[in-house]
Amino acid sequence: VYDPSGDGTERDSEAPNAIDDDPATGWRTERYFSPLPALKDGVGLTFTVGGRPAALEIIATPETRFEIGWAEETPSISTGWQPIASGTTLDGVNVIQLPDRGGGVWLLWLTDLPELAESEFRSTVFEVTFRSG
Repeated sequence: VYDPSGDGTERDSEAPNAIDDDPATGWRTERYFSPLPALKDGVGLTFTVGGRPAALEIIATPETRFEIGWAEETPSISTGWQPIASGTTLDGVNVIQLPDRGGGVWLLWLTDLPELAESEFRSTVFEVTFRSG
């Protein structure tokens, strides 16, 4: 879990659920009672991936805004990542093509969370899969 703008934790024990090949489980953000951008610049998950992935597949709560970043080492601040892609999750599998990068660390950075109940903002990342070309 990567939370440099917060308290450094964000349901860390659930993080492995985002890569367990079981979309019935997931990593859920904390509940926020204001939109995430009003509180901090984001929260996310980092991944060390062997080889050179060509695509990233994400299954997450629809309407979650995200950015994908890459760095040679995990930066201590969120602006230390090389921007790769951004978007908003749709229902189902979201596929993002990745540029050729070997080694390093990938970041799935959630920048805005959907409002799932009145003044309750959160998201669940059910599965993250890196695919080779």
